[in-house]
Amino acid sequence: MEFNNKNNNPNNRGRTARLITFAVWALIIGTMLFMVSNGCSPSQVKEINFDEFSDAYRKDNVKAIYEVLDGGTFYGLYRTSEADATNLP
Repeated sequence: MEFNNKNNNPNNRGRTARLITFAVWALIIGTMLFMVSNGCSPSQVKEINFDEFSDAYRKDNVKAIYEVLDGGTFYGLYRTSEADATNLP
């Protein structure tokens, strides 16, 4: 007596294995792309001149300021920023 079971066909098992392998690789690559574009990317940094900075400060749009005394460089966070002061250098 002979049974025709599609699951025992070697060609179907090979195709299933290839599909699973493809799905796993697609998941890995998709996760990596997501992490690079969203999860692991650094905060957006915008360089502005001192006049823009002082204007934002006067309008109370700055929530944190850090000054590097050596070069007269200031780092700050706008009130709308999702980052906090610990993200400053």
